[in-house]
Amino acid sequence: MGQQIRKPPRDEAAPVQGHGVVSGMQGDDQDAMEVVGVVAGLRHDMFDKAPVSHLYLPSGRQFKSNGHIHARVDTPGPAGEAAVLQAMRREIRAVDDRLPVLALRTLSEHRDASILNWVVRAGAQLFTVFGVVAVFLAVVGLYAVKAYVVARRTREIGIRMALGSTPRSVLWLVLKEGLGLTGAGLAAGVLLSLGVGQVVGSMLYEVSPFDPLVFALAPVLLALAALAACYLPARRATRIAPVVALRME
Repeated sequence: MGQQIRKPPRDEAAPVQGHGVVSGMQGDDQDAMEVVGVVAGLRHDMFDKAPVSHLYLPSGRQFKSNGHIHARVDTPGPAGEAAVLQAMRREIRAVDDRLPVLALRTLSEHRDASILNWVVRAGAQLFTVFGVVAVFLAVVGLYAVKAYVVARRTREIGIRMALGSTPRSVLWLVLKEGLGLTGAGLAAGVLLSLGVGQVVGSMLYEVSPFDPLVFALAPVLLALAALAACYLPARRATRIAPVVALRME
């Protein structure tokens, strides 16, 4: 409020949206208009970054054959929506039975029928599948590499056991070294994810690239995989007789 709105002449370029009048506004030559309400800005397009101010004119000032009429009602559920649609159809017929009612549907039906909405949902589901597969491959790969590295140390473990080391001390040594490297890798991965999230965030709509659940769950899964990969082979190696372990290559 407290702002002035000026309708530019037809030969003058309209101001930018959000700073006066909506670009491309047309109507009659009447300069004086009565303001009947003030509404907040909205995102006209799906990927708009911020709400944009709009100026709404009566539909009689500019007829559009592809126009739509939106009615907001409160209904108790799908049954109530069907009843409202039937009532609206009757009221339109009562005004003029020659008016064709071609598409009368709820907002959810309109949203579900939108091709753009389907593309966005399909893309989100596809990226979800890619994310799950990536985490699975990372867990399996980390387990395989860690298990191989620890298994290669079976002879070393046998030497330590022969020199008097206890199974607990050997397990703790293997876990400490393995989890230390894993922790450093996870820290680097989290920092890299934060940097990539800044870039990917511009391509997301109403979704934060810094989901706390994702940033907590992925490192935990990888840490558990590393723990199992270090513990199980080391535990098997400590149960082998030192003489047998020394003969392993």
